[in-house]
Amino acid sequence: MSDETLLSKVLRDEDRLLALRRTGLLDTSPEETFDRLTRMVCRLLGVPAALVSLVEADRQFFKSAVGLPQPWLLRRETSLLHSFCQHVVAAGEPLLVQDAGHHPLLSGNLAISELGVVAYLGMPLITPDGHTLGALCAIHTEPRAWTSGDAAALRDLAAVTMSEMTLRRLVVEMVERGRREAAEHEATKARVRRLEALRRLADGVGHDLAGVMQAVQSGVRLAGARLGHDPATAQSILALVNDVARRGGAVAQRLTAFAPRGELRPEAVEVAP
Repeated sequence: MSDETLLSKVLRDEDRLLALRRTGLLDTSPEETFDRLTRMVCRLLGVPAALVSLVEADRQFFKSAVGLPQPWLLRRETSLLHSFCQHVVAAGEPLLVQDAGHHPLLSGNLAISELGVVAYLGMPLITPDGHTLGALCAIHTEPRAWTSGDAAALRDLAAVTMSEMTLRRLVVEMVERGRREAAEHEATKARVRRLEALRRLADGVGHDLAGVMQAVQSGVRLAGARLGHDPATAQSILALVNDVARRGGAVAQRLTAFAPRGELRPEAVEVAP
């Protein structure tokens, strides 16, 4: 299978595209939660631009974009002719490019001439069930030799980004499930469905919240490495981690909406019968 065929197959995978749509992030307005992450990428890696890029079958949408030239910063999307991130999605692995003009895979990409992308470091955004939705990437307008420290920092921030996306998906699913159950009119059947829904949801949430905790650990590790020589950055990272942890706690609390409610009434019971 050629590289181009493999790229098309991965990008058009229906399960991956469904997982991408289920995030509820496509074509939504900028949000401070994600913009703080891209600003943090620029600050930690010393680059002029950073993106949270969600890759569909024929375009990439920027949930957050910092430092892109106009009109791309306003449009917040490009075709795949301008995309390095599609190759991160296809491989499901990081992509390090020191000078795109001399890269065999990217030298003809329009992102070089129209977006000014020369050096690129992209980390995949992978769901707990293995679907790569896009990339968190750092961009420089000049050639750059990325270090292992650069890659480690971006990997930790990608984990925080993915945890935020996972929390969003959980909230969307719980709201949708709540709406469906509100429409149910048969009390007994609705209660059975509620319990079954809670069981299935708890199975998934347990796995997803484990990913959130991994992101918290990554953020704490990243902050700890900078606490001594760069306390201001460490505090900013810890603020991101605290926000992720708070959102995870909120999701856990919302699970109680699916638990059966009722008053506990002790009664005397004849055991033998």
